[in-house]
Amino acid sequence: AGSGAIRAVPSSLADLLMSRLDRGEHGLALAQLAALLGEDAYPAELAALAGFDSATLARALDRLEIDGVALSRRDSTSPITLRHALFGEAALAAMPIKARRNAHLAAARLLAERDTPADRIARHFDAANDTAHAAEWWQRAGDLARRRRALPEACAAFERAIELTD
Repeated sequence: AGSGAIRAVPSSLADLLMSRLDRGEHGLALAQLAALLGEDAYPAELAALAGFDSATLARALDRLEIDGVALSRRDSTSPITLRHALFGEAALAAMPIKARRNAHLAAARLLAERDTPADRIARHFDAANDTAHAAEWWQRAGDLARRRRALPEACAAFERAIELTD
């Protein structure tokens, strides 16, 4: 759900989802960031992006689990998984576009400092409309995929880098 297109959720369903997301303090903000990060929604990254200390993050995650929004974590370092993609879509739809772009930019910068695959970083820069950095990271992703002989992935990454530079 992180950087893909957000589907229109019927208003009655969106209202129901939002009522679950809004129950606990910081629930909506945390669900938005978890949806934005997708498979990279690790507690450390969420805390860094949200500006939460570990206790605030733990309380908010516990509340999302109790409310049935997030799946229970195996341990404190496991990634956060929303129970259903519709929770992520509703959370992101409630996030203003400028805030979403800023969050993608912050995520890209944060993930670039960590051992994160280049294509994930590129997707966040791309979603933030930071074309220069997105093209650079798509190029890196293509180079890495080519070295692994993952030619379809390499071609797709190189094509996206070219699209962004044209």
